[in-house]
Amino acid sequence: MKKTTKHTILWSVLILYLIGMIIFISVRRSEIICKTIDVQITDSSKNDFIDKQEISSLLNKNKLKYLNMPMDVVNAAEIERVVNTHPSIRKAEVVKRIDGILVIKVSQRIPLMRVIVNEKTQYYIDQDGKVIPVSDKYAARVPIANGNIPAFNRKLAVADRLTPSQLDSGLFMLPCVGNPERCIWHDLFYIGKFIQNNSFWNSLISQIYVRPNGDFELIPIMGCQSILFGDMEDYEEKFRKIRSMYQDGFHRVGWDTYTMINVKFKDQVVCTKR
Repeated sequence: MKKTTKHTILWSVLILYLIGMIIFISVRRSEIICKTIDVQITDSSKNDFIDKQEISSLLNKNKLKYLNMPMDVVNAAEIERVVNTHPSIRKAEVVKRIDGILVIKVSQRIPLMRVIVNEKTQYYIDQDGKVIPVSDKYAARVPIANGNIPAFNRKLAVADRLTPSQLDSGLFMLPCVGNPERCIWHDLFYIGKFIQNNSFWNSLISQIYVRPNGDFELIPIMGCQSILFGDMEDYEEKFRKIRSMYQDGFHRVGWDTYTMINVKFKDQVVCTKR
């Protein structure tokens, strides 16, 4: 009986202590003033689309108050929402520290390729099929996609009944549904993703050219030939055949023997001699 009473007293003291600590921290937190922000760009060694100054400017542009404000007044959720609106940012997280520092952790979008529609229209596609604007300060080292790539137009959006969110952030992820223009966007995304996720192809392919009929032509970094790939049907098998040529065939006949490797048709590899 005495043992039970002793445990009850200990638990009561512990609970009262915890309640007291919670009250103390709450009161103390209301007195903490936001001194500065600490912007942490977690993947700046890989990409440099955004910097700390740009995030500060984004907060000021949206009239978000934080400096010299009590920490319990600073709206961390709203700051997160605003920072996440930046097209180059994949995810932002805001943490209030008890030393008066507002930490903003940012991860950037990872580009698959740079799309060049024309002189005035260029952008990146990222791993989620979303568009990243071209930056004057930074150019990512990724394959270039050019040629007959359709530019987006509002008539297409109306005809396909696309929502604003689909247009702004998911166009390349949408299925073709018989629309040839959308098929090019869709297939560009998936061929770019395959290239980036494979170390061999990521180090070899520098350009994806879209022919007038919609066929893809791949331009390697090394060698003097191009690869007529065709569409994305049986694309893994096509890549397997091309890799076999580079690893075995060219080793025997030489890198400069052919001007074109054609894997467009099923069960065929047609090489055009120089």
